[in-house]
Amino acid sequence: MRKQFTLMATLGALAAGCGGTGLKLPSNQPVQSTVALTAFNSCLELKKYIEDTATLQMRAELETYRNGGPRMYMVDEAGPRAEGAKAASSGPSSFTTTNTQVRGVDEADFVKNDGTRIFTLSGNTLYANRSWPAAELAQTAALTIEGWPQQMFLEGNRVLVFSSVYWQLPFAQSYGCALGWSCGYQYGNVTKLTAVDVTDPAHLVVTGEQYLPGYYGTSRRVGSAVRVVLRDQFNYPSDVSLWLNVDANVWNDKVALGKAIDSLEASNEKNIRKQPLEAWIPKGKRRLADGTLVDVSYNCSDFVKSNTPAKMGIVTVATVSLDTPDQVAARTSILTAPGVVYASESSLYIASNHWWWWFEDGQDNTTYIHKFDLSDATKVSYVGSGVITGDVRDQFSLDESNGKLRVVSSTAHRVVSDAKKEPWGHLVLGNRVNVFSPGKNSLMSVGRSEDISPGEWLTAARFVGDHAFLVTYKYTDPFTTVDLSDPAHPHVVGSLEVPGFSTYIQAVDATHLLTMGIENGMSTEESLRVSLYDVTDFAHPKRSSSIIVGTGWSWSEALWDHHAFNYYAEKGLLAIPFFDWGTSGDYWNSFVSDLRVLRVDPVNGLSTVGNVNFSDVYQQFNYPNWTYYWTPMVRRSVMADDFVYAISDAGIRVANLAALGTPLATSMFTPLKPSN
Repeated sequence: MRKQFTLMATLGALAAGCGGTGLKLPSNQPVQSTVALTAFNSCLELKKYIEDTATLQMRAELETYRNGGPRMYMVDEAGPRAEGAKAASSGPSSFTTTNTQVRGVDEADFVKNDGTRIFTLSGNTLYANRSWPAAELAQTAALTIEGWPQQMFLEGNRVLVFSSVYWQLPFAQSYGCALGWSCGYQYGNVTKLTAVDVTDPAHLVVTGEQYLPGYYGTSRRVGSAVRVVLRDQFNYPSDVSLWLNVDANVWNDKVALGKAIDSLEASNEKNIRKQPLEAWIPKGKRRLADGTLVDVSYNCSDFVKSNTPAKMGIVTVATVSLDTPDQVAARTSILTAPGVVYASESSLYIASNHWWWWFEDGQDNTTYIHKFDLSDATKVSYVGSGVITGDVRDQFSLDESNGKLRVVSSTAHRVVSDAKKEPWGHLVLGNRVNVFSPGKNSLMSVGRSEDISPGEWLTAARFVGDHAFLVTYKYTDPFTTVDLSDPAHPHVVGSLEVPGFSTYIQAVDATHLLTMGIENGMSTEESLRVSLYDVTDFAHPKRSSSIIVGTGWSWSEALWDHHAFNYYAEKGLLAIPFFDWGTSGDYWNSFVSDLRVLRVDPVNGLSTVGNVNFSDVYQQFNYPNWTYYWTPMVRRSVMADDFVYAISDAGIRVANLAALGTPLATSMFTPLKPSN
């Protein structure tokens, strides 16, 4: 049995007394079996909710100091529990676009293309490039975007850019500052939406701007309706501290330490409850046509609360139309910590973890899922909520089919079997598939699978029709097939164990899947591996082909971001960004930054086509030209007919499939200069 230590904050005192002043902690917040979002009746009710939650979280933070701070528990791994769009005639016959999870639901990225044009965000600039004919690849225009541009949408001749802009906090400090981190940057973040008309490729014209309070998280587009998910934090009072600053004598004296904690908790709560509501709530701005800025902060009516325990935080779903991008967005803000976001064409789901500061003996990790209806293009409407045992890994762990939500969850059950040997217990891990159906203001559980791969971590999941495919990991990589044709009885059909683990699964056709992952060798080195699975016999899946990409130190952004995984179904090609450090020991001369292209043939397997190299660009524009969001290694790709485009923050390079090592053209961006 292999076990692993995991760090977790625990409390030295529970509902019993907490020290000299008689302050008492509340009991462990219970998991809710019935979940619902409700609006606040008044601003006064909102203020009290914020104060109560802030006080609870503050005391939870400080109580970790009482008996030595964060502690360890054991993880018991072994114990089981009972297609591209079509271009006009002047463009390519087919091409790849952003890799998305759901057909018809576009996902924002920093690269967008339509077959004849490639738009890229690099640094603080939106670059427009003519990409067809391929040999005439060239930059046609560049537009500076305020703040830090992160992602965008392209629809026809309209681009919508999401960028982060920082505003100085007018009242209070950040949560991080309260924790004792650097307070030199006391700013609140807003997300700027910049609408750009790209009809004239030589002149990009801004047609609308607005600012939304919160940090940009993710977004989805169905037609002209864009749903933006933002996260934010409340402004803690400047005189609240979550950092216990005492000398060594106090740390070594339990009585003195307890009194110091009690005193700070009492002082913090007093300051929390005296702060006015307007000081808690972050601010936002938008720019009018005449250039003036007006306030677009939250209103009390924007917020809804859950009946579940939640950390201090705001998750906002904002709706913007590409037809009227300067119209103030309709917003719904949930008072909870950020979670996983999934969207179908008709629904949007947010999955957030149950919060408390530790697991009790016998307690399971839990996730609450909230569903919103997207049928109205001008806003989202709350449908209902549900609860599952376990955590949701990422968006690919959720899927909607025929009105039902299917969810893969990873469970962790805390057990204290021997308090002397394992005083903090250990976690028993598992995985399962859950099925929900919408009810009246709820998501009702209609089915659940048996525990799958007990003792292992989920690393990848994908739903394809009535089938689900899971990859879990411990020593080997069990590839598991699950039948969902009967929603009330999802069940495992087959499993295959292979070395390493996969982090992403892509459907090739009805009976074949591609995976991207890590191959573990006998040493500490790890290599990229692309695999092709044949699931014709659903009960007996097999890895029909696989290929190692690079050496033991290679890496790819496609491991953690599916937008970097570019499968060109029309040509049977796969392109992944790649970087590696060779074995020569010479950092600059051994570094490789390129785009790897593989051929995917369900009959003949995987084979290497070649690579579009970008190492010379990396070496030319190295460290002195970097900023924290600008590195010139390959990150994305586009394929059109027989041409492959490698894209980095430094520029775009194109080559013919027949000669990938000989670029046809390169369009370079302007490297950002460091500010000091």
